[in-house]
Amino acid sequence: INYLSHAEILHADKIIAITHFEEYILTKYLRIPKSKIVVIPHGIDKNILNFELPKEVAREKLGLPKDKFIILFLAQIIEIKGPQYLVEALKDVFIKVPNTIAIFAGYNTKIAPYLMKRAKELGISDRIIIRKQHTEEEKYMLFSAADVYVLPTLTDVFPITALEAMTFGRPVVISNITGVSEIIEQMKTGVLVKPASIEDITDAIVRLLTNNNLRVRLGMQARTKILSEYTWDKVVRNYIKVYLDILSSYKH
Repeated sequence: INYLSHAEILHADKIIAITHFEEYILTKYLRIPKSKIVVIPHGIDKNILNFELPKEVAREKLGLPKDKFIILFLAQIIEIKGPQYLVEALKDVFIKVPNTIAIFAGYNTKIAPYLMKRAKELGISDRIIIRKQHTEEEKYMLFSAADVYVLPTLTDVFPITALEAMTFGRPVVISNITGVSEIIEQMKTGVLVKPASIEDITDAIVRLLTNNNLRVRLGMQARTKILSEYTWDKVVRNYIKVYLDILSSYKH
């Protein structure tokens, strides 16, 4: 808020906010008229689906088991993204759905050592894989290989990895405080959980893994929503409309 109050944003004709929460901050704390704000979320490049593979093929290429459920956390492995809550939830998940493993993949792995230490204490380290590096192609293979994508983040503006997981038709379990949570319909295109709630995370994952119809339906509905409303070509049209409206106002 302090940064924004000293920025040129206060003198702009229009302000594009990524989320409705940002819109709220701008109106409540900076007293910017709501009429000056347009909410346009981030978009997704639908061409990433060129990397999509059948689940079995992706798992074979990545050296992953074909006969187990795979839970995927793909983000920076840092505290703010909440992997520490997921590892706690996994103990009960593995008890209730034994045929399951979890993958933590990320380029920033500050608390990866802690996660493995905690996993050993919980007796589940043999069912957890940490990938500290991956190429772009491997990232998309991980989405293809996974059954459920989980991001129990404590705060996040608009995590693109969640959009990517939805594009690949994977049901998403995500904290109800992100920009992505604004476009997810609870139990229709994803599952929203309370931040830092190990119980919520556990229940959501178990529910998805034990109900094949629900898991597939949520994944496909998420994919349909992203491809119909949140591809970059659709998002860019909204940007163009804002610019044209501004230009039109100056002509008059």
